Amino acid sequence: MTKRSSHKLIALAAVLAIGLCSASSVRAAPAAKQRLRTLAANILPANRIAIYAAPVSGGRAIVDINGNTPMQPASCVKLITAAAALSELGIDYRFRTEFLAESKPHDATIDALYIRGNGDPFITPEAVWSMAQGLVDHGYRKITGDIVIDDTFFDGYKYPHKNNGGQRAWESLTGAVTTNFNVVEFVVTPGAPGKLAHVSVRPNSPYIRLVNKIRTGKRVSIGATRRVEKDHEVFVLSGTVGAKSKPTTLARSIKRPVEFAGSVFARMLKAHDVEFTGKVQKGKVPNHAHPLFEAPSRPLALVVRDMNKYSSNFIAEQIVKHLGGRRSGKPGSTKQGLVAIREWLDGIGLDSEDYKLENGSGLSAQSRFTAHQLVKILQAAAADASIAPDFKSSLAVLGVDGTMNHWHAEPQLRGILRAKTGTLHGTVNLAGYIPNKDGKLIAFAIMTEGINIGVDDARNAEVTIARALSELSAR
Repeated sequence: MTKRSSHKLIALAAVLAIGLCSASSVRAAPAAKQRLRTLAANILPANRIAIYAAPVSGGRAIVDINGNTPMQPASCVKLITAAAALSELGIDYRFRTEFLAESKPHDATIDALYIRGNGDPFITPEAVWSMAQGLVDHGYRKITGDIVIDDTFFDGYKYPHKNNGGQRAWESLTGAVTTNFNVVEFVVTPGAPGKLAHVSVRPNSPYIRLVNKIRTGKRVSIGATRRVEKDHEVFVLSGTVGAKSKPTTLARSIKRPVEFAGSVFARMLKAHDVEFTGKVQKGKVPNHAHPLFEAPSRPLALVVRDMNKYSSNFIAEQIVKHLGGRRSGKPGSTKQGLVAIREWLDGIGLDSEDYKLENGSGLSAQSRFTAHQLVKILQAAAADASIAPDFKSSLAVLGVDGTMNHWHAEPQLRGILRAKTGTLHGTVNLAGYIPNKDGKLIAFAIMTEGINIGVDDARNAEVTIARALSELSAR
């Protein structure tokens, strides 16, 4: 935001705050609404703006500006996915990855090792290391056959959205057995001036082939292309990195999740001195397979926390497909998962005819919700004592963590404003909780379409509007 526009924003906010402080009851809402409309029009130019706020405990709206106009929710859809999943499965629910053998092991030796998952989103390289250690802890030291990945719990790797199949990390595919969020990371550090930069790969897997063409120059400008070969995915990195640059991380999605996950598992087993000379392949666990052990995920409350704080599309879509598998049996699909989510929405009073929901992450040009509906979702989650603390703590905190970690607008709200952000194709949204002047919690949603300013300026403006909402009384 420019210095001039920043001063204009502060002046307008000050005028609004003075006016709103006089709005001591809901009966003063028309004047407050007009002041908010004026503020929004001046600091948040867009083709369309909606603002809705109400006490979290329910009751009449404090502010309603286009509150019932359907708009693109973007990543605020993750509020719905989080609330429905926590309500349906419980805060301590665990995904489970099973390890089985073709037949009963003898003398610490397994024939074929089967790995069957049901969508754990957090099989990080560290988690794979722990799973390999689990195999050793159970006394197994040798695999005479292959490693077989069974990912049949999901219907496939894709989910319905506009940009499916892209190479960016936020476009990564789903999978019943995955690792590192189906993303490979390249950490680039400068070399000698004019020479090749240094690149490390995380997780380091023989499935990933790297072609490094990055030179050490004056500035950071790095690109990557991907091609899929028979047994590998080849990433060609090119561009420059500044000679004095700090390490730069470039993340890209994986095209074949099973092959990637299997290669990471195989590498970790060898790192634990588990003898293995076979190959990694995709397959199905036979009915007569012998169970070895299970690896549970972290609790769902923590999974949802990272999904919302960092707005992970991958985690959201994993949860939706898992819900589908739980509801209707495998394979779990987005379609069946959304049925479960719509049932939750129906339970809190939302009519399916009044909204559109295409997937669980919000990475969709088709989904439509109103600001009023988002507030009803926030109110319902807060009213459910079994999920409320974990749901609220899953939201990013202004100036502290998550997607709002580095936001500096309205510093007096630092550590106080909790919200979910949503940004997509000219849309910048903010929905969450903030205490009002009486110390009572307000649920609010600010939605835009066709913004005419930069994303950072739009975010700052929405935080300023949230501050204005906090000056209202709900008495």
